[in-house]
Amino acid sequence: MSGKAPGAGLSVLIVEDENVVALDIRFRLEGYGYVVCGVVATGDLAVSEALSRVPDLVLMDIQLKGPMDGIRAAELIRAESDIPIVFVTAFTDDDTLKRVMATGAYGYVVKPYHERELKITIELAVSKHRYELELRDAKEAAEAGHEAKTRFLSNVSHELKTPLNVIIGFLDLAKSGASEQELEEFIFMAYRGARKLECIVDSILDYTRLELGDLVPRKGEFELDAFLRACWEPFAYEAADKGLAARLYVDPDLPATIVGDEEKLGTLIRNLVENAVKFTDSGHVLLSAEMAPGADGGHGLLIRVIDTGTGIPEEKRRELYEAFTQGDDSLTRAAGGIGLGLSLAKALAKLLSCELDYAEVPGGGSEFILSFGIPADAVPAFPAVTAEARRIGVFGDVSSRAELERWAPRLGIRLVDLGGGEDGAAPAEAVIADEA
Repeated sequence: MSGKAPGAGLSVLIVEDENVVALDIRFRLEGYGYVVCGVVATGDLAVSEALSRVPDLVLMDIQLKGPMDGIRAAELIRAESDIPIVFVTAFTDDDTLKRVMATGAYGYVVKPYHERELKITIELAVSKHRYELELRDAKEAAEAGHEAKTRFLSNVSHELKTPLNVIIGFLDLAKSGASEQELEEFIFMAYRGARKLECIVDSILDYTRLELGDLVPRKGEFELDAFLRACWEPFAYEAADKGLAARLYVDPDLPATIVGDEEKLGTLIRNLVENAVKFTDSGHVLLSAEMAPGADGGHGLLIRVIDTGTGIPEEKRRELYEAFTQGDDSLTRAAGGIGLGLSLAKALAKLLSCELDYAEVPGGGSEFILSFGIPADAVPAFPAVTAEARRIGVFGDVSSRAELERWAPRLGIRLVDLGGGEDGAAPAEAVIADEA
């Protein structure tokens, strides 16, 4: 076999009651490159050794010492494992052959055996077993994929129907003689449902086109602030409906415009935000865009989606970006969703040459970080104001103090504490206080 021993790395358990024959078989197997992991002479030992050592193959004699013969030992081994067994025996009568066939044996060598016959039989048995394992794995993968896609279609039907019902319901109300104020509200709610439906359809179409290899980046210049708000606002309403604190933060150091595929980047971010809102029942959801050091002296743009939701269990993280999967696969789960969000986000990140990473939030929750480069000469959208700063008083423990401090120079203001001291005694043009 091309200079390499055919059995290299494969382990074999020899079950033989005649010491001379056992030693001869061992010598020949080791010459082929097999590793003999044990030699036993009884059926009981054959079963215990096979199940504990789990060799790649068992060479089994039929007539053994003790009450249990090799065929019965093979039956017990095969009942608990899928270890392939090759019989080496002098028995060739019909009854014995029928019993051997019933065990699912992978080969049968008659004593006295020829060395070449033994070698070929073992190689065929190992190859057959390896092929069966590959076939089984492929079948299980196909069945799992079919089950996942069936679940996906069921989820899609439900997810499409929900916004459709919202649209139809509020348009029906709008036709029923509503007041001008009610009419405005009904149309707005129908619009929200339509945007939700658009997001679902876009996700399905993008995933399909990615699978077919038809999706290519189309770069153009777009306004970053307006883009982020468009990604955020549809889900900010959903977050508010759930009683969540919904926050959008844009770093003032970021440029006003960037170059990229606005449509696909928007689909990516919306999928991340939708997931965050969907799986968060209390606390907050944050979408932030921040400047960071980039490669080769350039700048990096970090887009973070942070929530205080259920998080992702350790055992589920291996399949985090697999299509048609979710943390909870039950069709009756409260959160809903079609199971494409993170898979599509990861695929789009790769298409757009971005990095998408996951981090666990201490105390519960998830953080997804999307990063990509922007030019080194990018000009901040909000440069610092050089005129004399206006004094704005801060009273109490304001939760967004750090963000206010960063924005203050761009807004031409200076934050002063009103808790006392020389600076706090001077008058302020406005006051920011905590909610307590």
